[in-house]
Amino acid sequence: MGIKILLLILFIGISAFVAFRFGLFTPGQTDESLNEMQQIPPVLQPQSTPIPESTTSALIKLLEAPTEATTGSLVIKWLIEYPKIATISHTAVHFGPTSRQSPKLPSDYPEKTTILKGTIPATFSAELKVPLPGIYFYRAHTIVDEVNVWSEEKELTVVTPIPTPGQ
Repeated sequence: MGIKILLLILFIGISAFVAFRFGLFTPGQTDESLNEMQQIPPVLQPQSTPIPESTTSALIKLLEAPTEATTGSLVIKWLIEYPKIATISHTAVHFGPTSRQSPKLPSDYPEKTTILKGTIPATFSAELKVPLPGIYFYRAHTIVDEVNVWSEEKELTVVTPIPTPGQ
């Protein structure tokens, strides 16, 4: 029977050592402190993190954007904003008789002004030639870092000029 008691004491000692070694018990720990340690923290709700706008995208603002004109030509003026200085090889006003809500390529509009080159940010202007009366839709366009950038689309009503007496 002495051996059984010795084995029992040895088993309790080893169990206590393992419990202390792996942090299951610490001296003076009560059941209440064990419950506090085992509490599961509340689940945190994800919070929306605003995604900052890209600092590499260009923006085109129409500065002189007529909505009415007579046949012939008129000038369109636009500003290309860009957060750093860059060289562009294409900016123009693209236009046609059909509205293009989401143009992808310059060829989405059948006509264009002279293609301009330059350094941006900068202001550009071009002569839009409209020989026939009708309704036209136009946008300023550029290619920056191989990306097509468009201004908002404007509608232009072109009429035949009324001759003045004596002409």
